[in-house]
Amino acid sequence: MQIKSAFSPLTAMDNSYADKYTFTKKVSASTNQISFTIQNDVEGEWNKMAVIYNNATTAADVTLSDTSVTDWVVIANGETAGLDSLGEVTGSTFTVPARSAIVAVDKAGYESAGIKSSNGKVKVNYVYEATGEKLEDSVILQGSVGSGYVTVPSAVVPDTYIVSRIEGNAEGKYTSDMQEVTYYYTDYIPESLKNADFNGDGEVNVIDATLLQKYIVKLETPTVDESVLDLNYDGTFNVEDTTMIMKYVVGIPVSSGKVTVNYYYTDADGKQQKLTDSIVFAGRAGSTYESTAFKVVGYAVDPDRMPENQSGLIPYGEAEVLEHISNGLSTNDIAQQLNISNNTVEFHRHNLMKKLSANNMAQLVKKAIQLGLNFIK
Repeated sequence: MQIKSAFSPLTAMDNSYADKYTFTKKVSASTNQISFTIQNDVEGEWNKMAVIYNNATTAADVTLSDTSVTDWVVIANGETAGLDSLGEVTGSTFTVPARSAIVAVDKAGYESAGIKSSNGKVKVNYVYEATGEKLEDSVILQGSVGSGYVTVPSAVVPDTYIVSRIEGNAEGKYTSDMQEVTYYYTDYIPESLKNADFNGDGEVNVIDATLLQKYIVKLETPTVDESVLDLNYDGTFNVEDTTMIMKYVVGIPVSSGKVTVNYYYTDADGKQQKLTDSIVFAGRAGSTYESTAFKVVGYAVDPDRMPENQSGLIPYGEAEVLEHISNGLSTNDIAQQLNISNNTVEFHRHNLMKKLSANNMAQLVKKAIQLGLNFIK
């Protein structure tokens, strides 16, 4: 709103500024970019504004076709927008981050108009403390000077990270100066590792890893319940648990894992084929997951091959759940499943196979799923 009120062409309710727009190029699928300038003739306001949008998945250098201005002041970017300068650009080429936009005004007009924001700002950063890497783009909060602000941890940062400390005032009042708050994150430590102090000395270290190795090869009898020795949540204790604890001791993150659920059926040639896209559960090692059977009209879950790990705890690393679908329910089975007559089943089956150019039910199911048809109940 501050930018609109400071630049009349943005608030015009008619086409009086239609000829003041200079487009660099039209939007196209090949560039995913649009850029233009707007000329302003209102005294006391900025003379010209440039708007550049990059919808590509990578950063791009965008050059304006309007080269009448060589010095620009950026007033909006992917993080914030307002009347204050966010930096300057010389020339007509702007580097625009992926899926982001930049708004700039001519430097001469910016300085002569003297339009400044009355808002205070707080920049909130989300940083991985071990490396200084940004886990999420910074957020700029704005509000009237003297009014209160409250910052919170990012809802986008994965739960495999936890806040270790906060630098700056997490809450307070806006001032005329830019304030900064940084949330520092560290890796989540699975509960199993917190309980891995097998020798009772108050910390988890290489001595505990050595003890675990002795338990595994049965050189010593565990002094704790064997379930506690399953550090990586894979249902048993073995050398992989020793590897996990050693990684933790030397500072390698062991916070996350994922479970991939795959759905297969056996085709007419006896070959195992994938029926639909996999489902992935990812998150903290030790958190719960629950997969469900994939139901398709004409097929049934194979009761003799139900996976034991259909639900459970996400292990450190990776695991797979295999759901096997039995082929070819009979026409009568399908009719009972849908509460329709056998003739109706055959009629619809024939029409679907003809429309989708399918030679058998296996092909019909796969093509229907690939096309996103409402074939799954």
